[in-house]
Amino acid sequence: MTAFLGCVTGKINTHNFSFIAEAKVKKFQYIKLYHEEMGFVLAQIVELISEENEIKAECEIIGCRDSRGLLRIPNSTVNHKSEVYNADSEFIKSVIGLDKTDGLYIGLLEEYSMIRVCLDVKKLITKHLAVLAKTGAGKSYTLGVIVEELISKGVPCVIIDPHGEYSSLKNPNTNDDDLKLMHRYDVKPEGFRDKVVEFSPNTKINPDAKPFSISINSLSAQEIANLTPIKLAGTQLGILYNVISEVKDKNDNYDLEDIRSGLENVNSSAKYGIYACIDFLENIKVFSDEPVNAENLVIPGKVSLLNFRGVPPEVQQIIAAKLCNDLFEKRKKNNIPPFFLIVEEAHNFCPERNFGESPSSYILRNIASEGRKFGLGLGIVSQRPARVDKNVLSQCNTQIIQKVTNPNDLKAISASAENINSFVVNDIATLPIGTALIIGACAKPIFVDVRVRKSEHGGKSVSFDYDKIPAMVVENPEIIEKIEGVPVQVLRIGKYSSPAPFFLAEAEENGAVFNLLIRDEDCAILDNDLNSVTTAAQSINGLGASARNVLNVLNSRSPASVSYLFNALNCSFQDLNYWIKELQNKQLVKVDGSSVSLKNNFAFKNSAFSKNFSENIIGEELLPSFRNDEKIVADSLKAKGLNVNSVSRVYVQ
Repeated sequence: MTAFLGCVTGKINTHNFSFIAEAKVKKFQYIKLYHEEMGFVLAQIVELISEENEIKAECEIIGCRDSRGLLRIPNSTVNHKSEVYNADSEFIKSVIGLDKTDGLYIGLLEEYSMIRVCLDVKKLITKHLAVLAKTGAGKSYTLGVIVEELISKGVPCVIIDPHGEYSSLKNPNTNDDDLKLMHRYDVKPEGFRDKVVEFSPNTKINPDAKPFSISINSLSAQEIANLTPIKLAGTQLGILYNVISEVKDKNDNYDLEDIRSGLENVNSSAKYGIYACIDFLENIKVFSDEPVNAENLVIPGKVSLLNFRGVPPEVQQIIAAKLCNDLFEKRKKNNIPPFFLIVEEAHNFCPERNFGESPSSYILRNIASEGRKFGLGLGIVSQRPARVDKNVLSQCNTQIIQKVTNPNDLKAISASAENINSFVVNDIATLPIGTALIIGACAKPIFVDVRVRKSEHGGKSVSFDYDKIPAMVVENPEIIEKIEGVPVQVLRIGKYSSPAPFFLAEAEENGAVFNLLIRDEDCAILDNDLNSVTTAAQSINGLGASARNVLNVLNSRSPASVSYLFNALNCSFQDLNYWIKELQNKQLVKVDGSSVSLKNNFAFKNSAFSKNFSENIIGEELLPSFRNDEKIVADSLKAKGLNVNSVSRVYVQ
């Protein structure tokens, strides 16, 4: 017999009521009460209010199932003084829709360890999924659980993995804490080595992966334009289309050099912008004569893992754009079976338009809006929901949300999720690790105790051996108030309303050691006024503004082709030629054929950053994500001829 909890009192409507608790109750506890027309209906406690010597429980009605199995909500109120009871497990399962046991086993209903939560595979593939949580809250772990279940159901998956976190799916879980909990969730350790096929463009860093590359002859003129940051006009697209058609007539197995040769026969200055596109694609080095065919990535019962660890972010986005486009086209033609595409760090691959545009944005928007028609399910994972394209996020009808504290991210979740009320949103910020809110998969949002993984978890943070760190003895310690947050280096100059991400590098040039400030967005070197560096060892007095702009471009990319400069500066070829000669006369650049580079006497030490940063404690939710990392910044400085001693993350406000 179910326990009596109290009687309905106070204001009532068709969706909400309250009762004075006469037994111990909890927030989000499931309850039931009798409705005159519909019989017993399920409800949930959404808030508890202490009033003097009594507890008032505010409740939301969920409803009951009719004879056809459809969820119905009463269109009349329950009666005053109706008795409220604790809901039994079978009633909860049938009303919420947790009575199916053949779905993806995610975990147990929070506070109801006898109720398994299984997601419908068809709904997941046809209605898309978002896994959202702040860093360290367990989103990669939860996605690992989902992938394990997809493998067991024979659903083919393709995972775009920027950090190589999912290679560990091959190995069984040996974590002692997880092993102790496996009996609770009724799972056993299991590795999926024979089910995971790993690819990577960088097999030096990822030696267990198969090489991954793209065929240039599979690219259309429009794709070439979309994959590069260089914007081509309609006239230039027409030229490129004609050149590719002519080259293809001569040789189906053409490459970038063939396209370049074809451009030489074009009698138009518009071709120089196209040269810049070709230069860009040659430099990223992801094209080969032995590419991986998209059809070989979608295999029933297997996961194709694209490991991007060690690959620059801009190259990751280009590969993802081409790969996703090929997969979508193959699926539309039914050349590959229905499958599930997972994109980790989705805020980098399909950012909200206020945060820039990625080459992969367009195709991911298309998949989000049209993929369900063709049996292509999309799963996105992000720690910054506010930075994910809102159109993509809103198309994800199933959302698995773990702890999120950033106010902007909470607003984005609230705007994109269905059937979510303010009581639930307020609790997202305090969710413990291991607990997830699932929206869209069931009749109402539910809290789930995520099961332990069968396979090894790869998304682990770097840990320190604290036993090897000597203790620091402090005499007469000062007692200070504890401040929640993380210590970071900040320069406050009134430039930005919130902390902006930068890097501070200690560099060495011709024996001189100095600091350089680097902007995270594009790895540009900045001076004390936060302007891009344009100074040189010798005087540049009298140098024209346009010539300085050429130096600006060369500062971020040297050497650069004339065609790249032409497109980057959006100028005429005659003007560019004049400015380059001006810089040559100043002994600032050297020209080798069609390549222009800074001369060795271009001294970065003259633009050393001399302002001081101070340590501040800032809430982690207020700190922006970095697009690049220390290695990428160091490599960009080394490419400019500098020795790099150290690189650290800093913020400017």
